[in-house]
Amino acid sequence: MKADGHTAKGIAKYLDVSRATLYRYLGDRAAI
Repeated sequence: MKADGHTAKGIAKYLDVSRATLYRYLGDRAAI
């Protein structure tokens, strides 16, 4: 179960980074 928790945390972190990047990308396009 320890590995499962680590994987879930890694996925959550990856999604968080992806979402932040996506918002920044959309924000840059809107500013242009």
